[in-house]
Amino acid sequence: MKAFRRQRQEMPKHIAISIVKHKLPESKKTPAELFKARLEPIKEIILAQTRFNVPIISIYLLDSHKKVHESFYEVIPKVFEELSKNNLIHKNKVKISVLGKWYDLPGNVVESIKKTIESTKDYDNFFLNFCILYDGQEEIVDACKIIGKKIQAQNFNPDAITKEIIKENTYSSYFIPPELMIVFDGLKNINGFLLWDSTATKVYFSDKSFADFSTNDLLKASAMHHRWKAED
Repeated sequence: MKAFRRQRQEMPKHIAISIVKHKLPESKKTPAELFKARLEPIKEIILAQTRFNVPIISIYLLDSHKKVHESFYEVIPKVFEELSKNNLIHKNKVKISVLGKWYDLPGNVVESIKKTIESTKDYDNFFLNFCILYDGQEEIVDACKIIGKKIQAQNFNPDAITKEIIKENTYSSYFIPPELMIVFDGLKNINGFLLWDSTATKVYFSDKSFADFSTNDLLKASAMHHRWKAED
């Protein structure tokens, strides 16, 4: 019990998880079955988030540059439908948000995302974010556009622009920056994930496939984060 309490206390307040690699392995399974299996660990993440009291988890699901198999768009609505019915989400009041240009996806995908967001909109105990059709540089450009429009409307003095003002106009304006980022599938860069917010983020690179994710992976990365913080 003491070890469990210590783990809860040492967990980062915001963990970002990158799973943007979508190249499918050779398999007898259909692409839809492979994508479904790949995203299955999201349920485990929700369990870990509520169990270990991690206020915010952000998952980089799809960037705006990769071409993915059309089966991905078949699976995503089912994933969000399952999320909207997930008992853990409603019991623990987990609010689901989606960051990026996800509204450019096919209509059935957009509708499934909207329904899930709507079903959790009043929750505020935990926050689970999905970055879909997301690009970190585009997020900063869009923030600058919003500020530019305020200046153009003469509602804002350019000299008053600060880092805090830019943050207020990003997609993730209401979230603290991630303390820990976990990158799966052997990728060696963060692909601009939460680019504005990640200047002080500790990054844990895992060669493990996200499809094989377990709670132990989260605890291992968090233990490394705790060690890195102690060394700072």
